[in-house]
Amino acid sequence: MGADTRRARIENLIELARLSKGWSQSQLADFMGRSPGRLCPASGNPKSDFIMKLAEVLGWTPGEVLEVIWEQEGSGGPKTNGVSYSFDQLFDQALEAVEAGRHQELLRIARLARESARTPDQIACAYNFEVGAWDGLGRYLNALEAAQKGLEIPNLDARWRCRLQANLANALYTLWRLPGALGLADLLVRRHGRPEAEADEEAREFAAFLHYLRGNTLRRLMRVEMDDRLAHATQAREDLAWAMSTYEDLAAMKGSSRYAGIARTCEAALLEVRSELGDLSAEDAVTELAESLDAVIDPSEVACGDLLESYGWSCVFGSNIALSSLRGPELQRSVDLFVQKALEIADVLDNWALRERAITLQYELHRMLVEPTGLRFDFVVEEETRNLVAQTMGRFPGFRPVGWRILNSASVARKSQEARR
Repeated sequence: MGADTRRARIENLIELARLSKGWSQSQLADFMGRSPGRLCPASGNPKSDFIMKLAEVLGWTPGEVLEVIWEQEGSGGPKTNGVSYSFDQLFDQALEAVEAGRHQELLRIARLARESARTPDQIACAYNFEVGAWDGLGRYLNALEAAQKGLEIPNLDARWRCRLQANLANALYTLWRLPGALGLADLLVRRHGRPEAEADEEAREFAAFLHYLRGNTLRRLMRVEMDDRLAHATQAREDLAWAMSTYEDLAAMKGSSRYAGIARTCEAALLEVRSELGDLSAEDAVTELAESLDAVIDPSEVACGDLLESYGWSCVFGSNIALSSLRGPELQRSVDLFVQKALEIADVLDNWALRERAITLQYELHRMLVEPTGLRFDFVVEEETRNLVAQTMGRFPGFRPVGWRILNSASVARKSQEARR
């Protein structure tokens, strides 16, 4: 996409923003901190402060503004070169895109598949692919919306209803809407959570995912709902252990590195839960998770995405334990190690959920180190990190308060540096 196309889209958004407020061009320019004649960036590459201001006027998320500006032309469907594909052909293409991790292509195929669908189940299947595409692109609000739209389809087969409900619960979990995620995951576990040993692979994999989802939701809630901390941790331990065992069985049966990677994520999550329950010390749990990172000294050399992602989540779990239980130099050393590696892995995978956690945990460490002193030390970030923070704010509404504090603190630091020159 060229700069002219982006500028045209920015100009359209500017006009929409002006109309939505009933402002003149000068009033909008004053709010945006720009001159009326230069509201639109000439380069077609707006900076983060411009995106944030424009999103505020529109009442959108920064991510939604970025999506309109950067959306590729012709994104409504895959390039067909004039060839008409049936739903079955598009289904096969979607599976190939899933396996290869080509999320933008999957999104296009899913939208075209929805247009080609002839039955409620086919429409639901297309929405399910769309959920996966948005999740892979780090657009979790869009994933949530796609799952909700799929569930609005009448006369759905139970299989597709359950799949969409599970993906809806996963989107809620990723966005930290934990009570809703727990309620839906708990309902699904009670209905489908423990299939017979002779059940087919699909039923066992679905049950393992449900336990993985409920267990991790409870793991997060044990640090939020303190009155129920031990009850949440106890159930999380049971769920994650069952999910780990099932994924290990599936990995051995299929020779699947994907299942092995998810099993390893469960194993790492169990260390955080067991540490909270007192099954092992925080120091031992942090040491075990830190030593496991020797396997990913260069994250780009790990072939399987799910396996590499498991090490990213190990960093998150290790940081959680350290922030909860360690103090002094060991706390800082541990969190610095985990956050740095998590960001490296997130960059290889382009995983926004990992980025959100890593940035949040890094800021939490800064807060814990500074607040007891009663002094103010700015949370200094590079310009590239500021842009990363702004994009993360668009993807995670719950991250926005932290994001604003980071950006405001970094802005003060930069101005103070300039003043000293």
